Amino acid sequence: MKKTITLFICLFSLSLATWAQDKTVTGKVTSSQDKLGIPGVSILEPGTTNGTVSDIDGKYSIKVKSTTTQLRFSGTGLTTRTVDIPASNSLDLTMQPDVQKIGEVVVTALGIKREEKSLGYSTQKVSGDDLAAAKEANVINSLQGRVAGVSITGSSNMGGSSRILLRGMRSINFENQPLFVVDGIPMNNENVATVDQQRGALGYDYGNAIQDINPDDIESINVLKGPSATALYGSRGSNGVIIITTKKGVAREKSEKYSPIGVTLSTGWSMKKIYNLPKYQNRYGGGASSDFIESDIHPGELRSEFEYDGSWGPELLGQEVYQWDSYVPSMANYNKKTPWVAHPNNVKDFFETGIVKNNSVSLDGGNEKSLFRLGYTNYDEKGVIPNESLNRNIISFNGSNKFNDRLSATLNMNYVVARGKGRAATGYNSIASNFNQWWQRQLDIKELKDYKNPDGSQRAWNMNAEDDPSPLYWDNPYWVSYENYETDQRNRLYGGLTFDYDIGKGFSIAVSGKTDYYNDNRQERVAVGSAVATAIPAYSENSITFNENNYDMILSYKHRLGDDLDFNGFVGVNRVDQKFSNKFVSTQGGLNVPNFYNINNSTSSELIYSSQVRQLRKNSLFASASFGYKSFLYLDVTGRNDWSSTLPEGKNSYFYPSITGSFVFSEKLDFNWLSYGKLRAGWAQTAIDPVPYRSTLTSPSMSDNFNGLPTSVIPGTFNNTDLRPEMTSGFETGLELHFLQKRISLDVAYSSTRSKDVIFNVQQSGASGIDFKIYNAAELTNKTVELMINVIPVKLKNGLEWGVGMNWAKTNNKVVKLFTDELGNETENVQIGTAPFSATLQMRKGMEASQIVGYDFVYDDKGNKVVGADGFYLRSETVKPLGSVLPDYTGGVNTYVSFKGIRLSGLIDFQKGGKVFSLTNVWGKYSGIFAETAEGDIRENGLVNEGVTETGEQNTTVIAAVDHYFQDGGYVITAADVYDASFVKLREMTLSYELPQSLFKKAIRGVSVGVYGRNLAILHKNVPNIDPEAGLSSGNVQGFEGGQLPTARIFGVNLNVRF
Repeated sequence: MKKTITLFICLFSLSLATWAQDKTVTGKVTSSQDKLGIPGVSILEPGTTNGTVSDIDGKYSIKVKSTTTQLRFSGTGLTTRTVDIPASNSLDLTMQPDVQKIGEVVVTALGIKREEKSLGYSTQKVSGDDLAAAKEANVINSLQGRVAGVSITGSSNMGGSSRILLRGMRSINFENQPLFVVDGIPMNNENVATVDQQRGALGYDYGNAIQDINPDDIESINVLKGPSATALYGSRGSNGVIIITTKKGVAREKSEKYSPIGVTLSTGWSMKKIYNLPKYQNRYGGGASSDFIESDIHPGELRSEFEYDGSWGPELLGQEVYQWDSYVPSMANYNKKTPWVAHPNNVKDFFETGIVKNNSVSLDGGNEKSLFRLGYTNYDEKGVIPNESLNRNIISFNGSNKFNDRLSATLNMNYVVARGKGRAATGYNSIASNFNQWWQRQLDIKELKDYKNPDGSQRAWNMNAEDDPSPLYWDNPYWVSYENYETDQRNRLYGGLTFDYDIGKGFSIAVSGKTDYYNDNRQERVAVGSAVATAIPAYSENSITFNENNYDMILSYKHRLGDDLDFNGFVGVNRVDQKFSNKFVSTQGGLNVPNFYNINNSTSSELIYSSQVRQLRKNSLFASASFGYKSFLYLDVTGRNDWSSTLPEGKNSYFYPSITGSFVFSEKLDFNWLSYGKLRAGWAQTAIDPVPYRSTLTSPSMSDNFNGLPTSVIPGTFNNTDLRPEMTSGFETGLELHFLQKRISLDVAYSSTRSKDVIFNVQQSGASGIDFKIYNAAELTNKTVELMINVIPVKLKNGLEWGVGMNWAKTNNKVVKLFTDELGNETENVQIGTAPFSATLQMRKGMEASQIVGYDFVYDDKGNKVVGADGFYLRSETVKPLGSVLPDYTGGVNTYVSFKGIRLSGLIDFQKGGKVFSLTNVWGKYSGIFAETAEGDIRENGLVNEGVTETGEQNTTVIAAVDHYFQDGGYVITAADVYDASFVKLREMTLSYELPQSLFKKAIRGVSVGVYGRNLAILHKNVPNIDPEAGLSSGNVQGFEGGQLPTARIFGVNLNVRF
């Protein structure tokens, strides 16, 4: 480490020697676009190493020889100029943007702005305007299909979570999502969810925390994918980094036409409509057989079998029978027979049209000394199920001030208040799940909308008996929405304050403090009168608090070492203090007083399910040195050392280096058709630290109460005091080409990473008395190929332009090894999660990561399924890997046409491969709800499974359809409901119009209107009845589908007025 620090000190010491000089030239460099001073412009005495840079106001002063007649001015994104020195030695210069470099300045690690051509790694920039056009509530979802190598799994539930992976997985136990950084502030993006919710059992998806970012405030997003790009973030950058830059104030001059303060008003309205419902059959009603059953209350009469969970009942031919509402005194059909007919829309009609209103206002302005932007946004959503709503209010402020020629400060603060109510639960026994299991096709949903009887009890079709109308297995869906609802509130404050001081002679120092704090409170209810077979009346409170403070100091140096060599470097320190607490408390044994939701209303003593507290501290030292030779050859060397409190004392120091380079070969070629060409390559090392308290001695943890007293137990998983970080080394190379003045652009990249010492829970011998112990043991590899192409086929002088872009990426994510004990015994698989009833998710040695594992069919040598003597498919004797949930490749195609203020754009994204285990299909077929269970006359005549007998003959045994869909379905044979998750989607279309400025005489700077649609169509998929993309959570347990709401189309309109 000492050698590394010494190296960087030497680099900063270069070119500090001085010599005799005879005159001083002073002046100011300003921008031709806004007339403001430009900081950081390099001013060089030609033929020497003598130079300086302009200060924060664009002012400069340089001593040169008396014989010097010219100065050379250059800067990022600016046209380099060599200018004569006037006799007065006072030289002011207005600099023009370089049209060949516009748009090529990007934000990199630690918020450093760099020329794109100098980068030796892949980064991709997405404009905030593109993200805001369709008003996606969760900004993560806006990146779908736009960035190569980025895989996103979104939720269809209101405010639900989205999982994002950059070039695959690197960890088993810990987070695989990237770090989010907003204006230099590292942001927490956790989705605190129960284990049951993540695996597809019952629970609520409250969404990941990054959705607190307001899309209207975003200027741009830069995606840093590989270790070479993120090594300066040390142990936080292993999974990639997404850098969000928000909008800032603009200096304005007072005039008769416009106000000196800019005002932007934006309003949007959209509607959401469920469209991807399963295909239901409408031929057979509820019941276990084709016959009605005899009524006890009406002897000799027939009634429907409302106790049964499914639609294997009598054919719907209009027969007059007693149904569930015949036994409810307050119903119009009490003691009456009613026709036995289908209600084809009895699921669709439960869902409502969701309405989203999005309104924002921002004020911005300033002058050469001060800039500011103040914004307010209200997002108000009425969901697609009854009593569902989400309201989010965001206040944001960005300000900067130049106190003098050397000292300046920047402040940004954001306050978010989000309130949710009535979110739909996900997983088994949720509303969406039960429509496909406990439901019956003859039910009229309109009869259930009045969900209470006059005495306040629940009105349920799924009754216990003719004389007991209380619910048996499933609650009325309206009862769930209005009585068993949740509420949640999140208050979040994040921001930072930075002071910059220009020391002079190329040196500057920045000191900053940043914070991210939120408190998330959740309340869940199960009302008295709910179905006791599935839930006991209860009330629970979950309180989550998170706070992270970052303190940084960076010393920078920028200098030109002669005409040919530029140097930029910095050294810095960082401290992170992070605290997290999670307390979950519930009533126990029921509620004493109905409809009074308070922990003190518990029948028994309150139950503390969990009380988790964790905190960490990380100290870091980092440095970077960047060299540029003649604007075509670049070299970057960086290093970061972290000291983490989550690692064992004395073994908590780790160094993360990187080296990257780029060769802009187009600077050495003179081809009119080649606008730009660059080769890049880089190597780096990053890591993932263990979570707090895993490297300490194992301590008891709090457990459920016993007889009203708190208890603690020894955890089943023991800690390891020898833990190390999960180390990832990565190599990346790429080629960038621009042709015909950027009319055609091509970017090809290849990356390879190897993650070692990956931590997971290793199963222990039963004789040890513990179940698992945590070890550094596994090794994962990722190999990714990415391709990005952009073409502008049409670009006419009259303003008509048509552009097309495409991105594609393929990642091979392999488990190289797991754990080998001291006796040479190897661990062959690690379980990550378990779906309800049938499937598990595992890491298996030598295979693609994240394998769905379960029982398979038995196949003969020719690949035919083998059928047993009873006519049912044979099941494998043991569970087998059935495929990885990770896609083979992903991509997107976008296009636009613009003409005189009109812009039409569209986005298609796609995924090939990946597997999904669908509980919706398991239960929809098991219960006889889905259309395929009523095809032809299979219920009357039975069916024959396609396959061969154990002796190799064609199967001819007829079996009952109801038995087939149970014995041969995913409940018994997992593989029957594991599907290919490929899809092609029409993700987004937008149409906008910027009204001509000539329409506005005074005050109004511009007006634009637009319409948009999202999630418009699934153009192709291989899995029936569901959206293959639907996700349950943002954690590592993926590939299990069940209980998500159906996908909704979104149509909206926007209006933007700028004063």
